[in-house]
Amino acid sequence: MQRERPAVPVDLSPGASLGFGLDALGRELAEQGIAHRAWTSASGVPLAGASSPAHAIDHGRRVALLRSAERLAQRPDTALRAGARQRISDFGLFGYALVTSRTVGEAFRFGLEHLELAGPLLRITFELRGDVGVLRSHDAHSLGSALPFVAEFWRSSMSTLLGYVVGAPFPSSAMYFPYEAPAHAAAYRETLRCPIHFAS
Repeated sequence: MQRERPAVPVDLSPGASLGFGLDALGRELAEQGIAHRAWTSASGVPLAGASSPAHAIDHGRRVALLRSAERLAQRPDTALRAGARQRISDFGLFGYALVTSRTVGEAFRFGLEHLELAGPLLRITFELRGDVGVLRSHDAHSLGSALPFVAEFWRSSMSTLLGYVVGAPFPSSAMYFPYEAPAHAAAYRETLRCPIHFAS
């Protein structure tokens, strides 16, 4: 029988970087009047001092922070807006490595090979169809009711980060989401700048 490892406390204090692009979500919530401590406390993730290792924010804790943000958010498009706020530094070494790549192709290859550094909550695969690259998320429904918020945050974040690489809004040709269109569907098109397909 395998013993459960004890939860490693995480530094969620206002000045600490959460990594995985989560700092952009904190900035968006702050603009909505939601204090950093209210967000992180509501997530149920144990707090610690500044010496906590960054890897302590594992998959489950990232999902808890995203669920907490969704519950507290004052706007339905919070996750999309947060993703659009991303800074290169919000993704640490992953972000810097992408934007310092010599070519877009090199950046894309690095991104795919080291995607776990960006903190995806689902398995992502890449396939080339002619001259179009297709990124696909797998087992999306494993996120349950958090799926729309997580998908909005992840897609908006990656579009913003890739925009830094190409020096312009990233030219996605289309995005598909496996759930019905939400009331704020127009915000998807405005933020992601491409045709959006729901229930696909």
